[in-house]
Amino acid sequence: MEKTTLTYKYEGKTWLLLLSGLFFAAAAAFFYYLAVSNDKGLIINNIISLSENGAAIFYWVLFALSMGFVLIMFVGLYFKIKNAPNHLVIDEEKIIIPPIGLRRKTTEIAFSDIESLRETKISGNDMLMIYFNGKETSIHKSLMPNKQAFEEAKAFIIQQWQNK
Repeated sequence: MEKTTLTYKYEGKTWLLLLSGLFFAAAAAFFYYLAVSNDKGLIINNIISLSENGAAIFYWVLFALSMGFVLIMFVGLYFKIKNAPNHLVIDEEKIIIPPIGLRRKTTEIAFSDIESLRETKISGNDMLMIYFNGKETSIHKSLMPNKQAFEEAKAFIIQQWQNK
């Protein structure tokens, strides 16, 4: 009998990473302009009142935070290129989740080690939570090629876990 193996490209969308970097670069440019051309104070929601100097510091902090996010985008792009291609592999015995984002190691989970599964949605992001050996990890729909691939993988995982 032939063993079933499902393999899916599993990585963040490059266009989304670049779009977020562009957004924060534009925000950094805007806050830089506000900081260097500032000649008055700032009132925030009629609650916080900042002097001219305080407003400039506020704009510089927002500039620095925006540049920090641009830096994070470049780091993410570096790891995306360095680790490419990443694939989620599911067979009849185990799930292999590649390193994504700050996760540095491939996660391999035998179906016999899975304690429970739970589908959840956080801020509109669907994911399948996998609890195993006192740990947890997740498979994110947003990292799958499409919704159909996520649903197919989820159904196969649930079936294999129930048959373990």
